[in-house]
Amino acid sequence: MALRKQIFVKTHVLDLLAIVSYNEVFIFFCFSRVGRFARLVKISRLISLSSKLKHISNRINRRNGFYFLLSVNSIIILISSAIIARVEHHNFIDAIWWSVATVTTVGYGDIVPKTIVGKVIAVVLMFSGITTLGLLTNSLNNIFVHSGRQTERKLAEFEKELAEQHAILEEIRSTVLAMSRKMDKNDD
Repeated sequence: MALRKQIFVKTHVLDLLAIVSYNEVFIFFCFSRVGRFARLVKISRLISLSSKLKHISNRINRRNGFYFLLSVNSIIILISSAIIARVEHHNFIDAIWWSVATVTTVGYGDIVPKTIVGKVIAVVLMFSGITTLGLLTNSLNNIFVHSGRQTERKLAEFEKELAEQHAILEEIRSTVLAMSRKMDKNDD
């Protein structure tokens, strides 16, 4: 094994224990402290991962209300599904299918409202779907655009720093060259 891999294994023992499947390796340790420790490590890694995901989620939501729009869209789908299931005498799963197809403007036509209330719900769902999905798409677009701008900004900073380092290096090079020439003159 390469030296870097050995160092990694030594410094990331807990991470390696956390990713190893409990059933495969620790099956015969299930009643011992090692098995409990491995489960504790896995749980701590999951908690760490969930806090990181929550942080990312909060950043996205603070920026453009993505989760609010997703929640509004989900509520619209659930309410319209419940009404359609009741009024049109469909089961709830079929009603959800119809609502999602209508909100996304796909509208397969396999389920069609026949009552006036069902048709009114369909029209409301179409308009709200067009609006909320448009806003949701815009929200996702803003996330990607902001990420791209952030990357461009960091790249510009790195380029500026590289230019500064290059200038310093050239200055050192010219100083060393001048000192070398001066030493050569003194030797003569």
